[in-house]
Amino acid sequence: MTDLYPRDEWNFVFGLASVQKRTGVFSFARYDEDFFEKEYYVPNYEKIFYRSVKVMVHEIGHMFGRRHCIYYSCVMNGSNHMQENLKKPMELCPICLRKLQSNLKFDILERYR
Repeated sequence: MTDLYPRDEWNFVFGLASVQKRTGVFSFARYDEDFFEKEYYVPNYEKIFYRSVKVMVHEIGHMFGRRHCIYYSCVMNGSNHMQENLKKPMELCPICLRKLQSNLKFDILERYR
């Protein structure tokens, strides 16, 4: 429940991953607005879980070599604030899914079944 600051000049990040090291990290701190607003914080676990899983999927995408997506609405789109994060879908776009399929050699049709 602490903000992540990978560089002194950054204000925070939702998560961070290294393609080369295949490691990633994210914080739960930014996923519930009440965390910063209320003196006696009672977590909304459902909200925190959904939002954090989306960031975790994004960071795992980086760990598999995916960069930020610029083509479609995609979980691999970058986000600098919660509103951008909320607009992203939980899924990869067709281009990113195809790139991942090419790297990992899984059957896309079987994945959807």
